[in-house]
Amino acid sequence: MEDQREQLRRVLQLALHSPYEGERAKAVALLLQRLETTRLTLADLDASFNVPFAENVLKERADLVCDFEVLLKSREEALLYSGLIEALVPASVTWLEGHHLLCRATPSVRRKIEALFQQHVNSLQRRLIAAQKQAMQEYQVRRQILFERAVTAELENTKS
Repeated sequence: MEDQREQLRRVLQLALHSPYEGERAKAVALLLQRLETTRLTLADLDASFNVPFAENVLKERADLVCDFEVLLKSREEALLYSGLIEALVPASVTWLEGHHLLCRATPSVRRKIEALFQQHVNSLQRRLIAAQKQAMQEYQVRRQILFERAVTAELENTKS
């Protein structure tokens, strides 16, 4: 049994430290399969995995693709986040509702997206404020024109 644990520890080290993503992915899959058949847990191999959802932690630490949800403040922020992640990892975003996204990327890509998002979110807010002011001005002008037309039409109606 101890020999088997040592073998699984070596697979775990390969999963965490291989420079090749494909090799890490195969090692993770093999490790999880072997753990299931031996009835061992990741925590039995490495105490740092004594956490809830240890499989997800393993995938994150191995820098493998994971699913994660992002809840943003507005639809526009969600569009920005979605655009940033799609530029790096095509077909990796699913819109759940409103400004709630389900994304699929490696933890390193996720950190990169978070940094890019933080760089651009303040600029986006300024642009949205400017767009809202412009929309209100255009609305007021359009409203005034329509109201004047309504009054003119009513005055013409009184002449008939």
